Amino acid sequence: MSALFDSALRVLVERGAFDRAAAIARISSSEAAASVILGHAEEFIDVGEVALIRRLVGQAQARSLITTERAASIEVVLSALGDPGFRLPETIPSQERSELPSLAGVTPSDALLLGCRAVLAGESVSSRGDDVAEPIGLAAHLQAVQLLRDGRPGAVQRLVGPRVFSSMEGSLATALLRLDMAIACVLLGDDRMSDCISDSLAREFFMRDGYSALRDEETFLLALDALAHGSCDLSSIDALVSEAERSGNELIRVAALMMGAAVEYVQGDYRSAGLRSAIAAGAAGRAGFAHLEAEANVLCCAAAGSSMGIGAVPPNWEDTCDTGELSAVAKLVRSALGGDEDLQDSQRIRGGAALPSDEIWLLRVLLSGKGDVPERLRNLIPHTWATAIPPIPLLQSTSSITVRPRRQPAGRCDDEGLAEAALGVRLKLGLLGGFSLNVDGKQVPEWHIDRRATKAMLVFIALHPKLSAKRYEIIEQLWPDCDYKAGLDKIYQATSTLRKEISAVAPGFDPFLSSRGDRSVSLDPAVIECDFLEFEEAAREALASEGDDMRVLDAAIRSEKLYTGDLFVPTRDFMGYVVARRQELRELYVDAMVAGAEAALRLGRYRISARLADAATAVDDLREDAVEVLIQALRASGRVFEAEQRYKRFAVRFVDRTHMPPSKRLRKAMSAKGNGAKGGPAARSEGDLISYPPIRAWFPHD
Repeated sequence: MSALFDSALRVLVERGAFDRAAAIARISSSEAAASVILGHAEEFIDVGEVALIRRLVGQAQARSLITTERAASIEVVLSALGDPGFRLPETIPSQERSELPSLAGVTPSDALLLGCRAVLAGESVSSRGDDVAEPIGLAAHLQAVQLLRDGRPGAVQRLVGPRVFSSMEGSLATALLRLDMAIACVLLGDDRMSDCISDSLAREFFMRDGYSALRDEETFLLALDALAHGSCDLSSIDALVSEAERSGNELIRVAALMMGAAVEYVQGDYRSAGLRSAIAAGAAGRAGFAHLEAEANVLCCAAAGSSMGIGAVPPNWEDTCDTGELSAVAKLVRSALGGDEDLQDSQRIRGGAALPSDEIWLLRVLLSGKGDVPERLRNLIPHTWATAIPPIPLLQSTSSITVRPRRQPAGRCDDEGLAEAALGVRLKLGLLGGFSLNVDGKQVPEWHIDRRATKAMLVFIALHPKLSAKRYEIIEQLWPDCDYKAGLDKIYQATSTLRKEISAVAPGFDPFLSSRGDRSVSLDPAVIECDFLEFEEAAREALASEGDDMRVLDAAIRSEKLYTGDLFVPTRDFMGYVVARRQELRELYVDAMVAGAEAALRLGRYRISARLADAATAVDDLREDAVEVLIQALRASGRVFEAEQRYKRFAVRFVDRTHMPPSKRLRKAMSAKGNGAKGGPAARSEGDLISYPPIRAWFPHD
């Protein structure tokens, strides 16, 4: 069976079907499979399989399947994409840092992945637009972000547009290009094109494990879009500024500072807008973002004029404008501030100047609000501009989450959305520790939906992002021997069965969304609650809250309560999708438990730490970091003998399966003097703790 899996894996990799190959890779443990996967690590990372690569790289290095240099380069890429605290190497001279292939000595493909983080950190990197194969998308992203930084969203739209609609779905490159295109559309005020770009797909991709360092761009898009539609406040922007600063994403931090200044300007708080835009200009100047610095100076000048001179406006603020379009906007602002003295300039502007399309977002901000300067600007712009630059609606200050959808779902009006919200969750699906389905508080008998693969289809759809699965995927998963037409008939029968059983409990209730013409079957996420989604949210919060031990511990305890058992696997799982998701959730659970145990240990809550670490070892009994925390917590709470026994059992099991001794770090934790609590009595001497004959006999040279 292992040879069959390895053969199928190689065929899929040769065909470039890395997403399908990953499903096989998760259930294959052979060395041949690991070698194939790590030989194409960049391609698997590009289709969202960071967790798979992270799991294999350490094992492969221990087995000498890959070189140390190759393992190191993969680790650097994984850290750059998934670790918000990662910093790019500072030892590389600036003239070399601009050339991606020479960055840290890694391969060109690895360098492109590093470049995704480098551009957010403020680096200027070059990439050839004529690269071949898959890296084309990433190279286009690097160029697009630098064009956005330089104030050329129109060029981004021309560059990225053809690639967005022709690139492969479900890849890192496509997700990043969708974000670039969506940001450019918002800056250009192009709502029609923006409607064609589904940024939710990019958001869905970055929610996967391993891409947290790239999420700031997606968050910035949400906040920028909300600002353009009058539904954003300062609390969320300040949070984005802080998060971008912690992540080292300098470009996002400067852009978020400018967005905060824009919000205050539109709200009429010109003093704060002047101060914040001056801070943004200073930050942009230090980072070398010349165009952003010039835009911030223009906004600062407009705010300073409205607030009677408040704000640090440089005397040569007009000279810093690096494009003709920004210079035209600066002349408008100077004319508005100068009153009748600059009448000739204002007449020339009215005379027929071209619309500065790349600066539409800045013009919309400057024309919005109720101050004197916005009013003068509205009177100065040519009439032909007015229809293309609608002012931003007056922003309302709120203290809650500020980003809201810019459009209602298709086919729904506001009243229908309110009615649906009033109804709330009506269907609860439980898949952890078994299967359960409740509608309006009443349980649907499981055996009623066993026929026609109805239950298996429900599970498969629920496990997909946004509760939506393509029809051909459902057919391959449940009826692989059927042709497409026969499979559609079976899907219809299964959905009809589910509707019938749900209607028997709740007449008139339909959990499915009407067909949207995308050849998929979708459940309505507004009325469905899934236990595994709640668990995933809590577990990911525990992993993402590093540095806040109380928050980590709280999220880990919630994860522990929600994870009542492994994911339910139906009898039909021909593609192995549910089994793979089950393994992902198991690994996520272990990671959350270890994070919570470590946080509890630092907080001095030793018994809780031991409980969480024990829960992690119950799922993965070879997880050394979980055993290490468990031993430390047991010793700190005075349970020294139990700690010794747990260590001995683990050591026997570990050596038996891996033919290697436990790590030096674990043995050092076991050999540490004292019970781990501050001021606590010593338990035994170092020699007493490590002198068990059976253990020492295995490691005579240790």
